[in-house]
Amino acid sequence: MRNLPSNDEEYNALLERIVKGAEYLENPLIKPDDYRKGMVLYDQLYESAIAYRAAKSNHETNRVRTLSA
Repeated sequence: MRNLPSNDEEYNALLERIVKGAEYLENPLIKPDDYRKGMVLYDQLYESAIAYRAAKSNHETNRVRTLSA
């Protein structure tokens, strides 16, 4: 199970990790096994970021609906 950020600060730190991971994976000298492991982690981080954004978006949408009701 992935670990979702609990606030925007953690989300921004997660985005920084994703960028650093992408930079690492771009290295043409990386060993195939390290690349596979890196991609697994990268995909997990990416999914956590997407899930956080979706949850936050849903929360904001529900909040707006409640305020306008």
